[in-house]
Amino acid sequence: MLFKKSLIGISAGLLLVAACGCKKVNTAENSGLPLRNASIKNPVVTEGNWPIHCTFELDREKCMTGKPEDVFLLIKYAVPEQPVDSQNERPGLNLSLVLDRSGSMSEQNKIGYVQNAAGYVVDKMIDKDKLGIVDYDDVIRHLWPLSEVKSVSMIKELIRSLYPRGSTNLCGGLMAGVDQVQGAIDSNKVNRVILFSDGLANTGITSAAEINKLVRKARQSGLSVSTMGVGLYYNEDLLQSIAESGGGKYYYIENPAQIEEIFREELHSLFKTVANNVTIEFNGNNCIDSIVILGYEANVNKNGALTSLGNVYSGQKGVLLMKLKIRLNDVGRQPLGNITFSFFDCKTKQTRKQDVSFSITGVKDSTEVLNSINKTAAAEATLIVADNEHEEYVRQFERGDKVLAQQNLASLQQKMETLNKDFSDIRIKNKIASIQMEKNEMETAEKSESNLQGYIKTSKQRFYYAKKGNRAKYLMQAGDSNYDVKKLQKKLSELHLYNGKIDGTFDERVKVAVEKYQKDNGIEVDGVAGPETLKKLGLY
Repeated sequence: MLFKKSLIGISAGLLLVAACGCKKVNTAENSGLPLRNASIKNPVVTEGNWPIHCTFELDREKCMTGKPEDVFLLIKYAVPEQPVDSQNERPGLNLSLVLDRSGSMSEQNKIGYVQNAAGYVVDKMIDKDKLGIVDYDDVIRHLWPLSEVKSVSMIKELIRSLYPRGSTNLCGGLMAGVDQVQGAIDSNKVNRVILFSDGLANTGITSAAEINKLVRKARQSGLSVSTMGVGLYYNEDLLQSIAESGGGKYYYIENPAQIEEIFREELHSLFKTVANNVTIEFNGNNCIDSIVILGYEANVNKNGALTSLGNVYSGQKGVLLMKLKIRLNDVGRQPLGNITFSFFDCKTKQTRKQDVSFSITGVKDSTEVLNSINKTAAAEATLIVADNEHEEYVRQFERGDKVLAQQNLASLQQKMETLNKDFSDIRIKNKIASIQMEKNEMETAEKSESNLQGYIKTSKQRFYYAKKGNRAKYLMQAGDSNYDVKKLQKKLSELHLYNGKIDGTFDERVKVAVEKYQKDNGIEVDGVAGPETLKKLGLY
């Protein structure tokens, strides 16, 4: 279990993350930023004219000597919103759409919605873009080779000619899209494959391990893969793992009518890309016994880890948490390791790098360790660990062990409540609310197969994003800016509680509308769209 006693701290259930002594070491590629030291009150932060703002923090400045200890490294990144004034200011795209046309696409006019969505993508291509389209069932076809979009009407006509048939060679279609993009890789562009499916991979290569191996290899060439699953009967674990291995995004589309909107959202994020090939490499010293990365796929060995965040776009925020098991034998300040943070800046066309070194002080007094804990950062790490554990218990339920799952959820809730007596953090408060709701969610899920599939897919998507620091699927508050806020705005507008812009920004007007809704529906009025509020709105 991830929520071990060592995570909870030395006393009073305190967890994780305060900034420790760190040094920022610069390379010739990072604008010559000055070397400086960091302390608990001054964590290392990227600066200068960088498009990505990162904060690097350790969970404690001091650590007990003479025994193994879990130390946590928290990396928070944010990309300031940077509106693109014109199409020509955005990065160029090498984009392949891989479209499922298997027999099940005839249901609920899914093929029609996909055709509309693909047509929208065609309309948004400009001279510096290249677009390719692959359609697949048990037959793989390059409907349009990757090339500049010169004949919009011809491409749209080809898209309109698609009709449902056959079975689902998902891997074959995916790799055909990969081949298209790999033939035109350009480090100055965003190189992306978008895989769409509504069913199970039932012909060709169907093993998740084999497919993900191919995707990881393809990613090394400089492309990324996003996946979209529509309806209740596709393999969400497979599509999620492909997106993880491919460095893209995963989308669960519950209603076929949402297909075009999700395509728009994915394309919009590509237009706002500010950095490609964002990587975080940690190299530890001999005091480290093991490393675990939470929320991201990574290459890990005893003393090091390499994690890729893929492409990042304007307005994006995220968190990466590393658990380091260390053993200090001596009292005093000791080096722990260093991180190299690097990316390709789409605006300057330069590779940026920054090195951050970490050290920690070995002590024999547990009170000294406890006094070095930063509660604000600790709460962030607490949530990531809790989301990992929460997901495991939902998967226990999926495997048929409802009793054990609910027992574990009750235990997790109790631990979180104890922790929040110290933190008094509204995010943890809402996480507790989501755990409390789980029992009823499971009871409802058991009533039918469609309920079960919807519950499992919705829950897994929520955890997929939450473990990366994006909790908008169960918690939105002032200052947030994302697609889920846009859905909230639309819902509040339909209820005549909000008449502002549908722009995905949780501002004061959205907060007032949420407060009004909460008051009208007997929900605690706090202006935060948490699990109870979202459930009542039909957005949970």
